Amino acid sequence: APLVDEHDAKHATGPLPVLIETARRGSVAVRRALARNVNCPSQVLAILSKDEDWEVRESCARDPRTPPECLEILMKEAEKDVCTAMALVYNHNLPSAHLDKLLKRFPDCNDLRKGVAGNSNTSASTRRKLADDPHLTVRWFVASCPHAPLDVLQHIAEKDPVTENRRVALESIKNAANSG
Repeated sequence: APLVDEHDAKHATGPLPVLIETARRGSVAVRRALARNVNCPSQVLAILSKDEDWEVRESCARDPRTPPECLEILMKEAEKDVCTAMALVYNHNLPSAHLDKLLKRFPDCNDLRKGVAGNSNTSASTRRKLADDPHLTVRWFVASCPHAPLDVLQHIAEKDPVTENRRVALESIKNAANSG
């Protein structure tokens, strides 16, 4: 029998057949809670990523344990829907080519650009472009990302008009020097 309580679904760790049954037949509220469960198995996320409820799919889009083939399906949805795109950019298993595609599809969305700037899979060339973004918080996310190339951090540290962004870039340069 599927779980019926949202709290139980949000904190459930098994057994797998019960979680699968819940993903297929639980109420919308319970499926939403299950999709937000940090211990939700990838097999269950695969089912939930195709759910009719957008909030369930959005939680799957953000979850790094969602199987790659499900991310591909969600990516098709994201090409038409900025909300799905926003959820996907926070998934650190989304390939850099998809991040670039979402940037091209929604170039005027500051929040999406911030998400791409902070994603560990963002390519160095994309980070270089975002280092000159007109929105100051996008540049801050580039400066604070531990994956930013040194030349990008140096560019922000030297040229960014915002003192806080320069400070964060200098701190990231210092941290990179101390860790490597």
